[in-house]
Amino acid sequence: MPIPRFASTIAMQLGTVNNTVNVKSDALQVETQSTQNGVLIDGTKITSVPLNGRSYIDLLKLQPGVSPYSHSQDSDTSGIGATQVSGDLDNGQQSVNGGRTGSNAFMVNGANAEEGVHNGAAMIPNLDSIAQFRIITNNFDAEYGNYSGGQINVVTKSGSNQYHGTVFDFLRNTDLDARNYYSPSRGVYIQNQFGGTAGGPIRKNKMFWFADYQGTRQILGQNTELPGAFRRQPHGDLSDSASSLTGTVVGAGWANTLSQTVGYPVSQGEPYYTPGCTDTATCVFPNAVIPKSAWSPVAVNSLKFLPTANGSSTIPLITPPPASTRR
Repeated sequence: MPIPRFASTIAMQLGTVNNTVNVKSDALQVETQSTQNGVLIDGTKITSVPLNGRSYIDLLKLQPGVSPYSHSQDSDTSGIGATQVSGDLDNGQQSVNGGRTGSNAFMVNGANAEEGVHNGAAMIPNLDSIAQFRIITNNFDAEYGNYSGGQINVVTKSGSNQYHGTVFDFLRNTDLDARNYYSPSRGVYIQNQFGGTAGGPIRKNKMFWFADYQGTRQILGQNTELPGAFRRQPHGDLSDSASSLTGTVVGAGWANTLSQTVGYPVSQGEPYYTPGCTDTATCVFPNAVIPKSAWSPVAVNSLKFLPTANGSSTIPLITPPPASTRR
């Protein structure tokens, strides 16, 4: 006997989507339209990274091929040190792909912003005013020239149809600092970096304005050696450190300068002081005393503002100028 078969149809309807999972991978940093290599950093990343001094120049050191450099490493012996842009901010003299530190190009909104002595950055825009900046390390397009190092171009923000702005204040205070391990007390260090940006329309869809400001105020403690009791006397008594007054007058020009300053003849080769010297014919400073005529008026008038020293010092105060500066 055949077994009967039953067929049925179940209708299924498409339900609603409750959850959506998006998977996003970082795009490959490959330039497909140009042969030049570089990195673009936008304003969000700039302000997100903590920077001591708030200078975008410090971010250049994070790029491949850029070697850090600081003013203290300057070995220039010509008498002209590295030019600082503002305060102690780095001027961007960094080696890119082994090139010279003065071979980099700095531009702001496409315009040359190069300092002419050491070829560093002539201006450093406020971090909050930078929309983005780009550093190109090699294989530059034909639009770039003059410089064989990195090409750094900063693009600043602009106004829009809506009024907008930011304010900031970064504080460093002595009360928030820890004591240096080798110091008996905390040195005074108070720093405020404050400012803001603002922008808006002048004529809708036609003309806009944008402005920014940053101020930096610092109060730094300074360890200062105070002049001893003898040196505070009006006649400049240096007998407490007479043994340090060594050396002789080198050069006729320097002897002539000393003669005009102290008010009596000084000859080339004359010692500054010898033990037992009591007259100007034997040494420049008899009895280890500097005549008041040789004192700086500014130094004399400033002594009253300095507290009395609580110890003695043997550091010499008289140092003849280097031979290269004598005339």
